Amino acid sequence: MPGSSLRLLLSAQQIQERVQELGAQIDADYPDGTLHLVCILKGACFFLADLARAIRRDVLIDFIGISSYGKGKITSGAVKLTKDLDITVDGADILLVEDIVDSGVTLNYLVNVLQNASPGPCASPLCSISPSVASRKT
Repeated sequence: MPGSSLRLLLSAQQIQERVQELGAQIDADYPDGTLHLVCILKGACFFLADLARAIRRDVLIDFIGISSYGKGKITSGAVKLTKDLDITVDGADILLVEDIVDSGVTLNYLVNVLQNASPGPCASPLCSISPSVASRKT
């Protein structure tokens, strides 16, 4: 990018190779039943699409909107649900799909919401394309 101070960290090929590896690992970790992929809007939607194609088993996809940023770029610490799930996840295997895990405040809140909303056992691990360790709080 001429005139830009941005630098390439990973090539498109490196990202796609990693997404394929993640898909294979998810297939191995969840061999039975239907897996619910819950995309945390909005940044993770393209990662979710690639990941869903890399997973070779049945998946259901839904979206949830959650924010702790308001209009700023630094977390306010106050978490707000902006879009709830459209499908029921009672007792389901859930994989949260996120683009960047920043402070962890929002994700921690979301995991608690999902676990409290489900009367049966509910697993909610995370698949993230890029963890941001610089501002991690939880």
